[in-house]
Amino acid sequence: MGRKRDKHHKNASEEGVQAQPEYVTLTLDDDEEVTCRILTVLEVDSKEYIALQPLDKDGNDAEGGEWLYQFTRDKTGGDMHKLNNIEDDEEFEKVLYRFDEWLDFAGLYRDEFFELEDEEEES
Repeated sequence: MGRKRDKHHKNASEEGVQAQPEYVTLTLDDDEEVTCRILTVLEVDSKEYIALQPLDKDGNDAEGGEWLYQFTRDKTGGDMHKLNNIEDDEEFEKVLYRFDEWLDFAGLYRDEFFELEDEEEES
């Protein structure tokens, strides 16, 4: 599973996003709408961040890895949350490190090279 490490990948609309239980639809700068699965919300240095997996038109994981954004909850209790790009390199590295930890904890980060070697040794 690849992780998008380029913090300048896509810009979400700064006016907010309409959140659903497990998905969010982002409006990018070019007015393209992209549906993403919400992977997790992380806390780093008392701020929240969200990890999203973009989906293709068929609802499958799109190529290119996950997107990380700073996440601000709707203070009115609604579902119009705000996403901001992570502009600071040091902040982005902290969030990426925390996301990698989450992947490890969730059992989603596997080294497929070693799995392949183990399968070959069993043959």
